[in-house]
Amino acid sequence: MVTVTTIPTQEKYEKELNRINAKYQKLQKELKYHEHQMKGNQMSKCSGMSGFTGGMTSCNYWKLQDKNKFNNKTFPQYQSQLASVKKELENYQSDVARLQTEKKQAELNAELARQQKIIEDNIKETFRIETEKMQALSDALTKERQAKIIPPPKIETIPKNEPLAILSDMDKLENYVSSRPETIQESKINYSAIAIILGIGVLGLFLVRRYA
Repeated sequence: MVTVTTIPTQEKYEKELNRINAKYQKLQKELKYHEHQMKGNQMSKCSGMSGFTGGMTSCNYWKLQDKNKFNNKTFPQYQSQLASVKKELENYQSDVARLQTEKKQAELNAELARQQKIIEDNIKETFRIETEKMQALSDALTKERQAKIIPPPKIETIPKNEPLAILSDMDKLENYVSSRPETIQESKINYSAIAIILGIGVLGLFLVRRYA
């Protein structure tokens, strides 16, 4: 029986089929020969054979033995050989078909894998391009927002001679008047009024400059 490990060429395949078929046909011819011979013996007149064997004539006994030999040994033996050759033929055809199927499947799998890689590469490239576009758009929006931000108002330090400093001096003047004798109480009242009016004016000027 041939072991098939590779796909044969068409020529080798047909040659092997012919070899197996020839063996099968040879066994069939041999079986027919033995069958024909057995049937011929059954019609024999057993020339020169006489006497009795096993309770029957020696001729009939010989015919019975020959028929039993064919039916119980020769025929089963050839039937087994024919079945074996037929199985060999089926296995050979099956093995070749299996190898062909495996080859086609391997080629199909390779093609599917190639197509899958192309798809995956296209997806990765598309994702990369879209990611770069989104990043560029994000950078542009960030720059635009930064350009629109209004800088915080500048807070200027008030010099010492500005309104708060003047108010401080007015407080000192009022304290001085309060510490004089009663003879200058009237002047104290006048100075206090002047200090209050002057303080209100200075505070107004400060507020106007602060929120202008």
